[in-house]
Amino acid sequence: MRARCSRSISLALVCTVTAGPAVAQGGTFVTTLGKDTTAVEQYTRSGNTITGDLVTRAGGTVVNHYVLTLNADGTPATLVVTPRRPDGTIIAAAYASATATFAADSFSTVIAARDTAVRRGFALPPGAAKLFPAVSGGISPSMAMYEVLFTHLRSTKTDSAAFVAVTPTATRPGLPSWVKLHGADSARVWIRFAPPTPAGPYAQYVRVDATGRVLGFSGRETTQKIEVRRVPSLDVTALATAFAAADAGGRGLVGAASAADSVRATVGAAHVAVKYSRPRARGRDVFKNGVLGDTIWRTGANSATSFTTDRDLVIAGKTVPAGSYTLWTHVPSDNRAYELIFNTLTGEWGTDYRPDRDLVRVPLAVSKLASPVEAFLIDVEPQGSGGVITLQWQTTQLAVPFIVK
Repeated sequence: MRARCSRSISLALVCTVTAGPAVAQGGTFVTTLGKDTTAVEQYTRSGNTITGDLVTRAGGTVVNHYVLTLNADGTPATLVVTPRRPDGTIIAAAYASATATFAADSFSTVIAARDTAVRRGFALPPGAAKLFPAVSGGISPSMAMYEVLFTHLRSTKTDSAAFVAVTPTATRPGLPSWVKLHGADSARVWIRFAPPTPAGPYAQYVRVDATGRVLGFSGRETTQKIEVRRVPSLDVTALATAFAAADAGGRGLVGAASAADSVRATVGAAHVAVKYSRPRARGRDVFKNGVLGDTIWRTGANSATSFTTDRDLVIAGKTVPAGSYTLWTHVPSDNRAYELIFNTLTGEWGTDYRPDRDLVRVPLAVSKLASPVEAFLIDVEPQGSGGVITLQWQTTQLAVPFIVK
């Protein structure tokens, strides 16, 4: 099989698959977020050595070259990663190379900069979850590393296991994650969920074949929202060069991250402040089946959105005392009766919602915007004798008025 791919103005990949000669053992993947291509990856395997390139676009194009060697049982032995710009130059703010060594009871790494090398490592306690390699650039993980995990699990004839994914720059073991195979063609991965209760939200959905090869990946229920598809082949070197040229010409990946933003407003005697991150629509229908598929939304991205007022506010007849809160949005399946939630737990990551800490829920009025808003926007403005909080994204506006007590 062979894939012929073209690039649109946004450098999204459009691939047409046609019949062709078989390719060497390995894999090629395209990662997208909405309409944007965020990464491409290609690897080959020879015996117990996997060599590949993960080209990521967040913060500028980077070619993450990796060489992974495996033990006879398919577990990792060593991993070497060298991040470079497509022209081969070292990235000023990154390491020059990182070499990780996996052992049954320990993990060690050597991180080399331009003229220094730092050695780090940690011991594993008896009975600890197995370590598996991870290579990523922002929200774009390596599918080759996932295949190592799934292939090993297939070989052990078990359908689930705890594991810890570690990068070659890790300084300590992470929290156990959980993988479960479902029949011969799919798997679920819960990051940072440990047994005996691995099931929960934020599962990664992976299509795998009987040998453990990754055929597709979906982060639709996670905070990343990426989709990955396996394609027969790509000219990854040419794509990396094209991505870098787009970067240099100011046509790189727009809004690679959800940018942090803040709002400060004076409404009567009250001073109100909001801190949040602004995800981009990227061609998605973000309010279909809930905001990006979620029922309770963090009202932004990354850390939970914070809301602070130095005076008591009355919102929809309910009092919000002076203080600090996090804002959450309840999105029903019919996208009609939205609610804004003021929660008393603060400082948490945006997936750590605690319903028992809700202070009040207030209804949000829904209206259509004349022109679409690409990056999610929160605003607080004076209105009449009080003010109004508005949330805008794509062509939808959600709003609730308030008065200062």
